[in-house]
Amino acid sequence: MAKLVDAYGLGPYGETLGGSTPSRGTIWEMAKSLGAAIDIPLQEFALHATFKIMSKAKLFVQVIVSCTFLITGLILTANTIRADSTADYQKYLQIYNTYREKHALYLTTRGEYLTYGTLTAKNNAIIAVKEMMLARDDVLLQHYRLLRNKYTSYTIYQPLLDVDEKFVTDHKLTISPVADLEDAVQVSKRLESQHISLQVNSRKIVGAILYAKLENLKNKVIQTESSAQNIINQLKSQNKDVTNLERWLLDAQNKRIQAEIKQQEMSNMISAFKPTNLDNISRDFSIITSSAAEANQYLKETLNYLNELKESIKYGNY
Repeated sequence: MAKLVDAYGLGPYGETLGGSTPSRGTIWEMAKSLGAAIDIPLQEFALHATFKIMSKAKLFVQVIVSCTFLITGLILTANTIRADSTADYQKYLQIYNTYREKHALYLTTRGEYLTYGTLTAKNNAIIAVKEMMLARDDVLLQHYRLLRNKYTSYTIYQPLLDVDEKFVTDHKLTISPVADLEDAVQVSKRLESQHISLQVNSRKIVGAILYAKLENLKNKVIQTESSAQNIINQLKSQNKDVTNLERWLLDAQNKRIQAEIKQQEMSNMISAFKPTNLDNISRDFSIITSSAAEANQYLKETLNYLNELKESIKYGNY
């Protein structure tokens, strides 16, 4: 969710930090509902920001840290996205925009301090860097709220969220007492030291949310399959030839099984998700989201088959 790039320089700062014949009912209504759900593409919320702070020290120290948090691949119905996430996401955008304003002000005061080196310029720089760091933590905390308020009932990783949110909350409390640029360096480093852990945990949670959404969707598809099977059994009891219907239902079930295989791959990868650097985090999480997309596609194909089955039953074309 946030990218932290911090650097600190000697003297004037020279570096920048960085869902009978049967009537309409369950099978049709459920298929219609699932159709709306499954056709929603994977939504990606790229929550990121670049953070830079500065400090004065006897020896030049440059710390470049990346902490990009990604909420991605949530399989939701359109109504769920609009009703559940829009308000929180808009609030995130507002907080992020505030951060950008604070960061811009920081850059201005940094430039002035580099240029003039006066006590007034230094004081303005301290105030600006503290406000920027507070805004940075607010961006992180709103990211956690997005997860907690809407999606954490779908994940087993609630403890990870609790720990990380508390860490950032506690870190935020240490910013206001900062009295000089050297203090700002140390306060910022405390957050930077956890950036890999924060990022891994965040994506692990999002991966679990993805899996849970697919599992919920798959269970609804299974219910639809069961309804279809009951209707086929009714037709068979009426001495109707249901050979084609049975074959089509089997084809649908096979697609769903393929989705389950991809889900199991996801589950295994999420459990083993412990990359130790930024490149591996991006690479491994990309594999997880690719498996989610494939599972989603198999479920969509399952639904298409069930819709064809429904139409054939409806018009007696079997």
